[in-house]
Amino acid sequence: MSNGNIENIITSNIFSMLLNKTTVPSQFKEKSKAVKSIFENDVSGLVASLTDFAVNTAAVNYNINTDNSELNIKLNNWLSDINREYVQIPSGIKELAKEYFKERWQGASFPVLKIAEWTDFNGLKLPTKMFFLDGGSITAQKKNTDGIIKIENYDYYLGTPNKNKTNKLNKNCIFGTKSNRWFDKYPTPYLIRKGIYRNWKLIRSLKNNQTKTLRAVIPYLLHITKGGNFGQNGIKTYENDELRQITKDMKNLIKDLKSPDNQGKNKMGVRAVNFDEEIKHLIPDLKSIFDVALFAEAERNILSGLGYIEILDAQLTSRREAVLNPKVFIEEVKAAVYDFKQIIGELLYKIKLKNPKNKKYMSKEFRINSGPIKGFMTDDFRSLLRQVWERGGLSERTMVEIGLEMDLDTELQRRKEEKKNNVIGIMSPRPIMYQSEDQETKINEIKEEDTINRKIPDDKKDPIEKMEYKAEKVKLITAPYDKLSELPKSVKDNMSKSLQKLWLRTFNEVLEETGSEDKARKAAWSNVKKNSRPGKIKKYVRK
Repeated sequence: MSNGNIENIITSNIFSMLLNKTTVPSQFKEKSKAVKSIFENDVSGLVASLTDFAVNTAAVNYNINTDNSELNIKLNNWLSDINREYVQIPSGIKELAKEYFKERWQGASFPVLKIAEWTDFNGLKLPTKMFFLDGGSITAQKKNTDGIIKIENYDYYLGTPNKNKTNKLNKNCIFGTKSNRWFDKYPTPYLIRKGIYRNWKLIRSLKNNQTKTLRAVIPYLLHITKGGNFGQNGIKTYENDELRQITKDMKNLIKDLKSPDNQGKNKMGVRAVNFDEEIKHLIPDLKSIFDVALFAEAERNILSGLGYIEILDAQLTSRREAVLNPKVFIEEVKAAVYDFKQIIGELLYKIKLKNPKNKKYMSKEFRINSGPIKGFMTDDFRSLLRQVWERGGLSERTMVEIGLEMDLDTELQRRKEEKKNNVIGIMSPRPIMYQSEDQETKINEIKEEDTINRKIPDDKKDPIEKMEYKAEKVKLITAPYDKLSELPKSVKDNMSKSLQKLWLRTFNEVLEETGSEDKARKAAWSNVKKNSRPGKIKKYVRK
C-alpha cells in the first residue's frame, strides 16, 4: 500500500471521527451545559473574547426621568443602590445589566429576573435585591395536554417542580425576551442557534485531541529492510519464514522496552546483526491534514455567527483580503440594550403596583434612558457630538461625560479649587506675538478684514451661523478683548450690549484657559446662540 493511499484513509478516518464528535445536544439542559463548557477553556480564542466585549460594551449607563425632580433623585439613587446589601456581588443597575447580557450570550439565553426583596426606600417600596437566574436550571411544565399550541402554555420552575410547587417562578419574576417564538417551550441558546458551538467543538477536537486522533487512526508502522550486497560477491536474500522471525524478534524487543518493569529505567534497546539492515518509521506526511486551513473555516463560521460578516470586494484578488463587517454584531448589542430597558420598564410597572397610594409620584410618566454604546463610538461620531454641543444641542454634562468620558461633577469641583488657588492665573497661556516682514504687532492689536461683500455659503442658513461665518473671515491675533468697541463688526452690528458682553467674556475666558483663539471664538458664538432671541432694535437680544 502506497503512502498516498494511507494518507487518504487517514484523512477519511479523521474527518469521520470529527463529524461524530461535533454533534449538538438536543435537550435544553444539555445545550446549556454545552455552552458553559466553552467558557471553561475557549480553545478557539474567539468566543469568550468577543462575547466578553459584547457584555462590557452593552453595559451602558441607565437612568430614569420624570417631570418631578425629587422623584428623579429617588429613582436614580435606587438604581445605583440595587443589591447594595449583598456582600459578595457588585451593586448597581449596570452590574445587573451585565448579568443579563451574560445569560443572553454566554448562557442558556433564558433571562429571568428574580426579585428577592422589596424595601422601603426613600418613601417608596422598591425592589432592592434581585438577580438573574441560571437559565439552564429552569424546568418547564405544560399546563394542558390538548395538543393546541398556546401562548403562556407552560409553568416554569427553578429546578424540578416539587410536590407543593413552591419553586414555581411567580409574579416576583420578570421574563426577558426569548430568542425563539413566544409559544416555544424553551429558547435555543444563542451560541448554539448561531452555529458557534458546533464550530467551536470542531476546533477543540483538532487542537486538543490531535495526539489522541493520531493514535486512534494511525498504526505504528516500523519498516525493516533486510538484505543487499555484503562481503565481496555474495547477495543475501531472506525467505518469508526468516522475515517473520525478524519481525517477531523486533516486536518482542519493543514489547520488552515498553513493559512496566522497564518504565522509568531509561533502558535502550539494542539489536546486532551481521547483515545489512535498515530500520525506519513509516509515518505518512500529515502536514496537510493538520494545516491551519482546517481551523480557518471553523473560525470564519464562528465570526459570522457572532455577527462579523465577511465581505468580499470585487477588486480583491484573494479571500485573504476580505474584510469583516461588524454591523450585525453591533445591531445585536443595540438590541440587547433595548431589551434590558424593557426589563427595567417591567420593574417600574411593578413598582407602580406596589405603591398605589403614592399618587403624587406614581401618576408620573417614567422615561428610561440609556447612555451611548461607547465601544462603537468613532472619532467622527465624537466630532459630530462636539458640533451639536457647540450649537447648543447638547448639555454640558452630556458633552463631558459622553464625548470626553469624564465626570462633570469632578471637573466642576476641580475648577472651583483651581479658581480658589489662582491656578488659572498662574497657568495662563504665554503671550503670542504676530510677526510680519516689517513689523511686530503686539497682542492687544486686532487686524480685521472687510467682510461686507463676502458671499455666505448656502449651508450657512442659520442667522447665528451667518454671523459666525463672517467673524471667521476676520483675522485675529491671540489676545483678550478689553472693551466692546474692539469686538468684530459682525458682533457689534448684530447683538445687544448684553449679548456683546456675553460674547466678550466667553471669548476671553476660553482664550485664557486654552490659549486657542479658534476655540475661544467658537465657544463665544455657541454661548450667544444658547442665550439669545430675535429682538426689535438689534437683531438679537438676551433671553
